[in-house]
Formats: sequence, C-alpha cells, structure tokens
Amino acid sequence: MVQLLMKKYLNINKFIVILITSLLWNSTSLASSTQKWGFGDLKMSNEVVEKFITYVQGKNNRRPSLFAVSKDGLQYNYYYCAYGQTCSGGSEVILKECLEYSRKYANGEECLIFAREWTVKWDNGNSKNVKFKSKMSSTEIRAKLKEIGFTD
Repeated sequence: MVQLLMKKYLNINKFIVILITSLLWNSTSLASSTQKWGFGDLKMSNEVVEKFITYVQGKNNRRPSLFAVSKDGLQYNYYYCAYGQTCSGGSEVILKECLEYSRKYANGEECLIFAREWTVKWDNGNSKNVKFKSKMSSTEIRAKLKEIGFTD
C-alpha cells in the first residue's frame, strides 16, 4: 500500500515538473521569437539600401528569405532560398552574423529582422508588412523605402 502511494506521489511530481518546464520553455520561445522583428525608427545607409535592392530582385534563381539590419542602419545580412525549395528558420543565425559584422565594421548595434521574403517586417509605424516585388526597378525600390520612412 505504501509503495503504491509513493509511486502515485512520484508520478504527480514528475507531471508537475514536466508541466512547469514546458510552460517556461514555451514562454521563452515566444518571447525570443517576437523580439526578432525590427521596430522603431531606422534610417538605412546607402550601402544597406543597395544590398536590399539586390536582395529584393533576387536574380539567378534566388528567392529572398531573410534580410537583417543593425539598428543604426549601417550593417546588414541576408539569405536567399533557391526557387522550388521550402526555406524557414535561420533567424538566430542571420542575426548573430549581422551582429558580428556590426561589431567589426560599424558601431556594434544589435541587428533585427527587416524583411522576410519580399515583405518588410520592421515596424516603424507605417512600414510593417509592406510588400516589394522582384520585378521592381532599383528606383522604385528606393522610392518605396523613402515613402515608408527608411531613407531620407
């Protein structure tokens, strides 16, 4: 009888530990995933704008996947995905690499996701979910970036 009660007690404790662990794991996962998207004012340097144009136009069977920018607008990193492939994830890696570039070549500012595929994810109040098209000219892309507040 005592063994049965002990076994039941241990099972309940095991369940509680698993429940608390999974709740903590999910809450930290959600917190980190929402922090990846850029927000606030951002003015992109000419070099970053040029690379964003290259990213959007995605030549040679390349489809835009992720574009990250440092908060000061001086550094960037981007990934492509081959057409016909399903690409997802990569946020942590692209942000880490972008931060390394920012530390090496600029002010060491944190990087955040600017765009996923052709859609701007950075929220500056009038830019979130603005879409670009691969057939846009560089002049059209520049004009749209200026219109939504990322260049002067």
